Order: sequence, then structure tokens, then C-alpha cells
Amino acid sequence: MKIKTILLVCVLVMATNSMVYANEEEGNEKIYCSENIVDAGITEELDNGEIDLYSVTSKIDWTIKPTIMKSGPEFLRKKGEKVKINVQVSPHKKVRVGIRGTYKTYIETSSTGTVTFVVKEAGQYRFFVENKSDSTVRVVGTYSK
Repeated sequence: MKIKTILLVCVLVMATNSMVYANEEEGNEKIYCSENIVDAGITEELDNGEIDLYSVTSKIDWTIKPTIMKSGPEFLRKKGEKVKINVQVSPHKKVRVGIRGTYKTYIETSSTGTVTFVVKEAGQYRFFVENKSDSTVRVVGTYSK
């Protein structure tokens, strides 16, 4: 049922001009889906650092300035596969953490965030962190790919 709800919301988002819908909760985390990959006023930075093709988990330790969305290397996912994310944010400022492909799916947190996203369509994805605060933040954690 959750997967159908997520898929329905993503389809509705893509079919309307609305920006973002909350479509599921994991624990206390609301999961959002948006067709806008990079929001107005946000600049994307790509981190194409070392890619370990044999590892299913990647570590991050990023410093992100305000209004920056930092994205990791692309990875391939099939429909129904999962991407698990676990991050800590310091100082405690608002960030969006998620995956993006033809749409972006994310949670908002200001301290720690653990979430598992189910991929809705096969394709290339990137892990991302978007700094929504007016301060530089450090985000440390892992994501499965």
C-alpha cells in the first residue's frame, strides 16, 4: 500500500504544477517527492569523487554552504530497489537529504536522519544534501547504492 501511495503522489506531482507533497512517513520522517530537481535560488555542486563499484555503501563527509545542493556520483537502481541513508548534521540546521533521478525524493532534518527510499523507476540516481539554512553545515554519514 505504501508503494502505491508513493507512486500515486509522484505521478500527481509530475502531472500538476505543485512543487512538493509529503507522501509517506518512516518513523517520524516525512518523505517528500518533487519534480523540481534544483529549486530556484539553489546551486548544485557535484561530488564525483572516488566511486567504489564493489561497495554497496558510500560514506560522505561534506561541508555545504548555504543555498547549495551537493550531489554524489551517479548509481544505477532498478524499480523496487531500496536506498538507505543515515546522516548527522552539525550544527543543527535544516537540510534536505535524499536521492534524485528524474524527480527527487527526500526528508528534511536538522540533526540526524535515517530513511530508506524505494526506487519508483529504473534509472540513474544521485544521493544529495541541500542546505536550506543560512549557515554552512557539515553532513557526515552513509548511503547504500
